[in-house]
Amino acid sequence: MSGFLNMSSEEYIVIVMNNCMRVPPIFSKPCQIYDLKGSSKGRITPWKAFKNGMVGKEHNFNGKALRENGIEGPDSIYLSPEHTSKLMRQLDVDAFWLRSCNIMDYSLLLGVYKIPKGLDSLTTIDLNVEHDSDGTYMAWFQRSYGGVRGSTERGQKYLYTLGVIDILQSYSWKKAAETFGRAGRHNDYTECEVSAIPSNDYAVRFVRYIRSKIRSGSS
Repeated sequence: MSGFLNMSSEEYIVIVMNNCMRVPPIFSKPCQIYDLKGSSKGRITPWKAFKNGMVGKEHNFNGKALRENGIEGPDSIYLSPEHTSKLMRQLDVDAFWLRSCNIMDYSLLLGVYKIPKGLDSLTTIDLNVEHDSDGTYMAWFQRSYGGVRGSTERGQKYLYTLGVIDILQSYSWKKAAETFGRAGRHNDYTECEVSAIPSNDYAVRFVRYIRSKIRSGSS
């Protein structure tokens, strides 16, 4: 058997993330899925592909563009004041930790689901319960059918699933060269359109963009 086994002494770190789009079967597939970084250059999915279910980006998550392309769905994240406060506090903590590790290029993966008729009248999962029936840990924004509920000004009800993903990219010398090549040299990169910017500026821009996409609504 020794000829078939590679007894390597190298150590590997395996990171397994919770599925942030885990919702009950009663929900159909999401209306839209977005990968949001806060940058803008080249951040668009072709509209035909987006309509067919491909993940959208910042320029797709725009009310005027959605209407012009005949796509029904919210152009913002509609949350209650309580949930807005919780989400921004969570993102501030996450972004602070990521930039302390010199990490950048991460995204908020946002799933948007229509709430089925009749389900909105049912009692939501207890927000104080941290584990579901099979013992899986649930963050506060997963405790209402796997996400957090929101309602637009017109009373349209949606379920949002949320998670910060792609958290392994450090701001290396290669990324620094990419920044210089695409954006030049600046004292403040938070207004830059390109994705590759220093981790401190990336965190500021990321949180600021997500905050700009949140609108007041009911839960």
